[in-house]
Formats: sequence, C-alpha cells, structure tokens
Amino acid sequence: MNPLVFAAITVAVSFTIGMVAYPFLIRLLRRWGVGQVIQHELSPEHQRKAGTPTGGGILFVLLGIVGGLASLSTHRGALPAVAALFLFGLLGFADDLAKLRFGQRGVPARYKFPLQILLAIPVAYLAQGPAPGSRCCCVWAR
Repeated sequence: MNPLVFAAITVAVSFTIGMVAYPFLIRLLRRWGVGQVIQHELSPEHQRKAGTPTGGGILFVLLGIVGGLASLSTHRGALPAVAALFLFGLLGFADDLAKLRFGQRGVPARYKFPLQILLAIPVAYLAQGPAPGSRCCCVWAR
C-alpha cells in the first residue's frame, strides 16, 4: 500500500475513534471527579476552567502511539515520534496526577524542564538513526 494512503487511513481511523471515544472519556473523568485545579492568583478567565476534566491526553497519546506503531513498517521516522509521544505523555500523566494529589501545583517547572531535556535524549538518539554505510539490524534503518 502507498505510505501516504496508509498514513491518511491511520489518521482518519484515529480521528474517528477519538471523536467517538472522547465524550465517554470526559463523562467518565467527570464521574471520577478528576477536574482541573486552578491557582487562586490567576485571572478570572482561568478560574472558569476549574473542574474541567483533566487527563484527556490519555486517549490522545494512546491513539498516537497505536497509529505510530502501525506506521513503523512504512515510515522510518515513526519510531522517534512514538517514543517522544510515549515519554512526554508519561510526563503529562505525572503532572496531572501531581495536580490531583497535591492541589494547585503539578510538576514544578524547575523539575519539568530538566526532565524534558532528559527525555529528549533517547528521542534524539532514535531520530539520528544509523550512520551512513553502517550495518544495523534496527527495523527503522532498513
């Protein structure tokens, strides 16, 4: 199958699943009481977001990972993208959990930024790929 057609089908299927599944996920998150906590010193515009379900990125990340894994055979750039989505999705999940457990603060920026740099290292390594002319047994290098 043409890689472009395969990518278009993957995006369309992921989009459709997301459109169908997100309303159910939002209702489930509301039922569980998983809502945004907003800092008191922020503007009234931000205060309106209080109680908005948090954690919806779970479905986005899962759909992206499944779509990325499906395209590994046709696109060698998919592996670093899947790795980045997985690693930074974990960081977002940890941030949401911290907000829910400890209140207004998620993972503080002084920790989050160094963590993002640390998580980018394996992604950059995967994105670099093998050196030209080297023999590699990796799937994405073929």
